[in-house]
Amino acid sequence: MHSKNEYLKVIRERYSLARTRKKKTLLLDEYCSNTGQSRKYIIWKIHRGSIKTKQLKRRKEQYDGQVKAALVKV
Repeated sequence: MHSKNEYLKVIRERYSLARTRKKKTLLLDEYCSNTGQSRKYIIWKIHRGSIKTKQLKRRKEQYDGQVKAALVKV
């Protein structure tokens, strides 16, 4: 499993540098034949790694300390 992830990193870099659709197709074909994974899954994995994950935003507190104390009593 670890070797597939390393290989995917290499393919991801080469895929991002490929300018033509033909080169990208050849890269996907190579990866498919070497790993046995489906093309759609590989495309998903390549694009998933390039998207930055969003940081979770905390909501502002709606209630102050007095309201929280009253809610605890209830």
